[in-house]
Amino acid sequence: MAAAHTHGTGHDTHDENLLDDLVCAKRYRIERVLAEGTTGHVFRARRLADGRPVVLKCGSMESEMARTSLRAEARALAALDHPNIVRFFEHREGKDICFLAMEHLDGTD
Repeated sequence: MAAAHTHGTGHDTHDENLLDDLVCAKRYRIERVLAEGTTGHVFRARRLADGRPVVLKCGSMESEMARTSLRAEARALAALDHPNIVRFFEHREGKDICFLAMEHLDGTD
């Protein structure tokens, strides 16, 4: 499901703008919301370059807590390389959002 199809699903305008920003970057296609927290959202998405399923952890650039948290998590994930942990792909900060992308693994909570 593309971001344009998420309108009217109960997410507020800020959430829809976040999804639209990610899709407009032409990097990911949002498939569904996995979780919502105090500093942002977690989405299951597909990387457009190769079709790989990914998890996007996103926060607002207006939130210092979200930026700081995602930066710290990105640094920690980038330093790790082990077959038993998810792979980290990228961390980006734009005008309105910041996010990190990592490998999606199917399973239960």
